[in-house]
Amino acid sequence: MASCGTSATPSPAATRASIAVKSSTWCRTAGAKPVLGGEDPLLSPLLALGAHGAIAASAQVAAVEYVRLVAHWHAGDVTRARSLGHRLAGLSAALFAEPNPSAIKSVLHARGRIPTPSVRLPLLPASQDATRRALRRLEELTSEPR
Repeated sequence: MASCGTSATPSPAATRASIAVKSSTWCRTAGAKPVLGGEDPLLSPLLALGAHGAIAASAQVAAVEYVRLVAHWHAGDVTRARSLGHRLAGLSAALFAEPNPSAIKSVLHARGRIPTPSVRLPLLPASQDATRRALRRLEELTSEPR
């Protein structure tokens, strides 16, 4: 089991190889099992405190940036990691402003990566405002120097 701070809950999908942690503020591995963050806006702080990686819905729209975030923390490049983590948290906030996965699917569709933004009932498609905000955050994130 992971030793975690505030409201840590190991995922039911945890296996012998990993432990997924939702909504925690800090984690330490037990034995050699890696800890994975699962609350998108908190991924950078979790990585800063030793998490090995993440299971992130937001990575569907910004995979390269999430890979860079993990690499920066693992390399000890705190300045780049903190800056990128802050921007990714903003993207996550925009993507989760409406029920998941509505905004994510809407952004993927707007970027031509999936054929339709449709979601199954009882969910509704993302609003145009939510889609615009998420696309703006993504554009800001991907247009900044690496």
